[in-house]
Amino acid sequence: SNGQIGQIDSNLNLTNLISLPGIRFSRPLRIDADLDGKDEFIFLTKDMQGVIITRNDFTFPVRLELPNEMKAGTIISLIRKGSEKPIIYVQFGMNGYFIEYSKNPLYHFKYFIWIGIYAGIFVFLFLLQKVQHIRANRKFVTERKIAELQLKSIKSQTDPHFTLNLIDSIGNLFYKEDSEKAGYVFGKYAKLLRTTILSSEKIAVSLEKEIEYVKNYLDLEKFRYDDKFDYNIEVDIKTATQVEIPKMLIHTFVENAIKHGLKHKEGYGKLDITIEMYTKSIDVRIRDNGVGRQKAKEYSKLSTGRGLQILDNMLDLYFDLRKVRISYQITDINNNDGKPDGTLVAIKIPVKTKK
Repeated sequence: SNGQIGQIDSNLNLTNLISLPGIRFSRPLRIDADLDGKDEFIFLTKDMQGVIITRNDFTFPVRLELPNEMKAGTIISLIRKGSEKPIIYVQFGMNGYFIEYSKNPLYHFKYFIWIGIYAGIFVFLFLLQKVQHIRANRKFVTERKIAELQLKSIKSQTDPHFTLNLIDSIGNLFYKEDSEKAGYVFGKYAKLLRTTILSSEKIAVSLEKEIEYVKNYLDLEKFRYDDKFDYNIEVDIKTATQVEIPKMLIHTFVENAIKHGLKHKEGYGKLDITIEMYTKSIDVRIRDNGVGRQKAKEYSKLSTGRGLQILDNMLDLYFDLRKVRISYQITDINNNDGKPDGTLVAIKIPVKTKK
């Protein structure tokens, strides 16, 4: 009654109440559905949408939903064919259903299966954590390598020779009582040094900050070389100057243009930097009218030539870290007589456009 099944003992006491929610209040059918020598009980569901089959002691109920609502006159019978598994047949109206009922051979392994599932989830989470740890460690190592390469690139700005040479020149200005210019130059060097220190832990800076760094560097070099050259920087108004690029990217080529090109030029030097924004990239062009790469090699025989090697390694590591492939191309420029007339560096920085 009301989903409750009870057993009456010899003293007519109701004992061993078992709850089977959803069964219809009617006498169940008793059929040995699996040929184990004990009858199973087959109940109709309260909503007449299926049947519930239990063991002889009403345990392990199995509910089977039928696609059509059963009505009065439902017939449930057992079809047996020799030693084959019996089939329960449910007939109501014009509809008939064949039901196979048997013991699940994997039932006693369910705990092992659950343990296996939990173990699989644990192993998966452990491996996921391990992969994340490896990726984080790889990112840390890559960033450290890039930082080490960038420190090598800025060595010329912080080594004693550069600093002492600059301070000596500033001292001469004070000696000549040109304190205004001395203060201007010292301010430029202070900005350069401050930017170098504050960004020492960064591997990338915005294009805007890189341009500002290059300007301060060029102003100091102009002062060191007694205004032997001049420079011009043009930035397209459409350029996304907040795009991050590897630190010292533009500066490395600008430094090479001065040290190897303009430094050895007879006459007035000129350095032009143009930055333009395109659909998928920012193009940076650095052009100088120096002596050219071939002549520069003759002047710089003691140079190790590792500047561009360091840059190439840095760009490869930057690609591994950020998946941004920055490329550059260096072209020698000749005048009408076929003589070297400077160098052109073209840098392409990919950018992701917003849809």
